[in-house]
Parts: sequence; structure tokens; C-alpha cells
Amino acid sequence: MTTVKGENRYSFLATDTETEELVEINENGEVVWKIDTALTVFDLWHLGGDRILFCHYGRGGSGARIIDRKGNILFQYTTENEIFSCQPLDNGGVLAGELRQKRLVETDDKGNISKIIPFDYRGSDPHETMRSARKLPNGTYMIVSPGSNKIFFLDESGNILREFDTRPNTFGAVVRPDGNVVYSCMEGLAELDASGNEVWTLLEKDVPEINIRWLLGIHIRKNGNIVCNNWLGHGHNGEGVPVFEVTPDKKIVWQCDCRERLPNLGNFYLLGDGDDEEIAKTPRR
Repeated sequence: MTTVKGENRYSFLATDTETEELVEINENGEVVWKIDTALTVFDLWHLGGDRILFCHYGRGGSGARIIDRKGNILFQYTTENEIFSCQPLDNGGVLAGELRQKRLVETDDKGNISKIIPFDYRGSDPHETMRSARKLPNGTYMIVSPGSNKIFFLDESGNILREFDTRPNTFGAVVRPDGNVVYSCMEGLAELDASGNEVWTLLEKDVPEINIRWLLGIHIRKNGNIVCNNWLGHGHNGEGVPVFEVTPDKKIVWQCDCRERLPNLGNFYLLGDGDDEEIAKTPRR
């Protein structure tokens, strides 16, 4: 049974890495749409109308795909090995982060590669090369690299412009309008200023009712609140609240306890009027 608490209410798209479904959850916590993907999905976007972008890997292949609500494939980029992140681009193509190839790829609207940005990953484990990868409005790129314990900012040629140290086991990151970076990790959330100094954290002791196991996806609302998901994979099924909203002073103002229906909620996308106008997954234009 799903329980929704708090002063706010949201509907959202979500992926589950155990059931391998994409689902839509309404404001009451009810599943109103679902589709089986038979794929491992850790990033997804609502593109307007009935179009959904997600990246995938697993027994069904690797790449990035746009589908409609009926499951028709409208766009496909195909590659090899693990992909944990994707992002829609202005040209109708996507940005994809390829771990074992150690690169970012931009495609055109047909799924053909139009640009490759190499990533000079020097860690020993290729599985930890990167998680979230985003193209920023100024044309540079941000890569969250758990194998390096860093967030990197690259130019169009892959040169490192700057790098910030992070806590271990990072996943997502969003740049605030003031230049601060909020990132997620196994320990919780942390915010870095423009110089990379840690200025704010959200840890298990701050929100014991959530039972943080591994925070992954992040949305930042215009009011400064952060919405994120708490992944319960790697043996933590049923141990925490999968998705919640927290204020800068660490008050939980919304939670959707859907752990029975979505045991390993891997990422999410909040829905609403205009989507990105109120809620930013990352500055993407």
C-alpha cells in the first residue's frame, strides 16, 4: 500500500530497477500508467505530450530511447555496455554518458552520433566511471564520477575546466542558479559552493523518518526545496521511503511511500503544468 504524506502533492514518472517498469504515479500515490521495458533504467525525462526519454542497459541492449505511452519507439540511440544518464538536446537528439567507453555522446534527432566528448577517467573500476552527466546552458558538461570521488566540468573537447571533491558513491547533480552544485550520494545530499566548498548536507540523522539508503535522482524547485529518490537496491528492499521533498532547513514536506509497488525506484520525473517551469532536473537549455 502506498502512503502519501506532507503539505505538497505531486504526480511523477518513475523507473524501477527491480521490476524493470516505467510507471506514472498520481498525487494519491496510485499507478495510473505502466509499461514493462525489460531494461535497466536509471534516468528518464518527460518531453511533453506523451513522449518519454530514458536511457537503458541490460539484456535488452544499451542506449537511449524515446517512446510514447503505448510503447512505440520514436527515437533510438544504440550503443554497448552501461549507461546511467541521458538528456534531451535542442536538436531533438540526446546526450548519453557511456561508462566503459569513457565518453559523452551527442546524437542528432535520428540517433546518429554528432559529437563525442572524451572523459579522461583514471579510476580502476570502469563501472564507476560516471553516473549523472549533463550539458549545461553555457555549452560545457558536468560529470558525476563516483570512481574519482569528484564532479568534473569539461569543455567541448573534454578538457577539465574544474573539478570538485565529493563524498563517496555519488550519483546525481544539479547546478543551482547561483552556481552552487547539489549532488546525491549514498550518505544523502551535499551542496557545494562555486569554489567546491561543502556548505550544506542532508544526512540520515537529519531525516530519520526517510531511512536514507542511497539517494539518486534530484529535482530542485524554484523555492529551493529538493525532491529526490531513495534507492533501496543492493539488499535494502523495503527499508526506506522511496521519494520525498525536503526544505533547506531539512523539513520533510512531501513523501510518497511506494516501496511495496516500486521496491527499487531508480529515478523519477515530477509532472505538472509546464514541468520544467516550476521544477528543474538540471538547467538543460
